[in-house]
Amino acid sequence: MAPIHCASMQPPQPTHVSDFTGAEDAGVDIELECAGRSAAPGQAPVLFGFISPLWAGAAAPRAGRASGAASVSREFEKQFALPDWALEAGGKRRAAASAKKQQAQELRAELRAEAASVVSDFCQRPGALRAEPAAGELRAIWRACYILPAQAVARALSDQLSWSDGDMAWQPRLRAIAAMSYFLEQDAWGRDVARRAAERGAGALEHLESDVPQCAAPARRLFERLAEAAPLWA
Repeated sequence: MAPIHCASMQPPQPTHVSDFTGAEDAGVDIELECAGRSAAPGQAPVLFGFISPLWAGAAAPRAGRASGAASVSREFEKQFALPDWALEAGGKRRAAASAKKQQAQELRAELRAEAASVVSDFCQRPGALRAEPAAGELRAIWRACYILPAQAVARALSDQLSWSDGDMAWQPRLRAIAAMSYFLEQDAWGRDVARRAAERGAGALEHLESDVPQCAAPARRLFERLAEAAPLWA
């Protein structure tokens, strides 16, 4: 029997990229094995359809990272979010701490006011027979101040040395110096008070020593005793 020839049985002819418009400029000579069909003139070869998904996927990692980060963040919030009872307990603790801080501030203000009142009553004592206080008066102010914070008492004494209240009399300042000298001769708490008051009112003490005759000698002795005093907590 004679062999039968059919056009469909012809081996596929290689198609060159140079057959397409503009391909010569690229210098490409790629043979495409056509499985029983050839590309129509002007139609892009199958190779371009294979490569194009690579172009489209170039930005995919960035989008994936962004969406992945958002997903991780939501998952973290879901797993580690505090329950309502924990949030409520934390709010109560913060409220209690704030109230405690407010109470401490109010207590410090009360103690400061008490120290200022005790020291003012001693320094501004009306009807005193003499400016320089007696031994009994010094013991009385020591006992009254000993239960108060050293810083509050020192502040009150240094305020008596200054002229912030407009009173220019030298008698209250002399009595404040006498109280500081007495405290300095007592225990460590008294030395702490005297040193704090002298540091805070150093300018006023120097003025009293140099320019106020009635207070010059007591202020000078106070400076000398401060320099010779034992260490604070000896």
